[in-house]
Amino acid sequence: HRIRTRDLQAVYDLAGRHSITIGTLAQDETIAANIAIDDTLARHFAIVGTTGVGKSTAVSLLLRKSIAARPDLRILILDPHNEFAASLPEYCVRVDSKTLDLPFWMFKLEEFAEVLFRGRETEPEEIDALRDLIPAAKNLYRNPNSGSYIRRGSDALTADTPVPYRIADLLKQIDERMGMLESKTDRPTLKSLKTRIESAAADPRYRFMFNSRLIEDTIHETIGNIFRVPHHGRPVTCFEMAGMPSEVVNSVCSVLARLAFDLALWSEGKLQLLFLCEEAHRYMPADPRLGFAPTRHALSRIAKEGRKYGCYLGVVTQRPGELDPTILSQCSTFFAMRLANEQDQAIIRSAIADSSASTLAFLSSMGQREAIAFGEGVA
Repeated sequence: HRIRTRDLQAVYDLAGRHSITIGTLAQDETIAANIAIDDTLARHFAIVGTTGVGKSTAVSLLLRKSIAARPDLRILILDPHNEFAASLPEYCVRVDSKTLDLPFWMFKLEEFAEVLFRGRETEPEEIDALRDLIPAAKNLYRNPNSGSYIRRGSDALTADTPVPYRIADLLKQIDERMGMLESKTDRPTLKSLKTRIESAAADPRYRFMFNSRLIEDTIHETIGNIFRVPHHGRPVTCFEMAGMPSEVVNSVCSVLARLAFDLALWSEGKLQLLFLCEEAHRYMPADPRLGFAPTRHALSRIAKEGRKYGCYLGVVTQRPGELDPTILSQCSTFFAMRLANEQDQAIIRSAIADSSASTLAFLSSMGQREAIAFGEGVA
């Protein structure tokens, strides 16, 4: 029995929901392929497909249509290959290691340590010392005449409190600690820590963190620039990571994901933000021993709680089998392009309703720029 055009139109009708057109139906190219954009964004989405099938083109199309339909939306793209700015030139602001301003004092202790230790195993004694010394340096910046006295109580500073301090004050605290007759940290540990900090601060690759003009409390300006508030007609930020050291990528992605969630939370839903992860398996690998734990935690928080506050997650990967399945399970709309790997196909099958599983038999034989869409955005 042949399905007629009007039957297909009835099947794919979105019943008046706010929608955008992203292509045409393979069964009948006279019928537009529409998705409910609000549901697609608010409940997170994933675009999967092997290398070279057109994922980047699909992402660019989806973003362009989303911006037109949702002028209130801000978008931050983790762009490992520096490719998206060229496809969204009129909407996009490029941010790379030369133009990024992200002060070191906005990093949590784990994120800061990832930079200091260059992605290698950390030394627990040095981390413990930092946990004590950073609050002292922060207090010294805030109260220059107070010495390194650390307040206790509700307004006490911790190593993770996002308030400014000077690297010079941190090094001064280390020197003072080394000069003590009785210090709970031994001299070799403190000396090693001091060398790490001086090395990172002098490394030109980390200039975006240690630029001297970033010492002041510029948190509002920094967040405004990164997340386009106000957007001045350019609501998209492309964070271009090609050529960056992996430990920098790990730390910065963690900071950005954490700030994205916090910004949405602080705005009480007034700011709508899409955090798009290209090559998402880098940040949220299936093997819990791999990846950078703070980045995984920050992205998981967006996936699990972000929709309540207007912070949405877009996941793009050519290796769904290497992506944390709990992240995929939080995505309610899927765009599955050609996948040749059986393990990847199995992961997608397990993530969707049984009623859609038979459709995925075609995954390995689909053409360029073809996709099977399923989930909340098309249901």
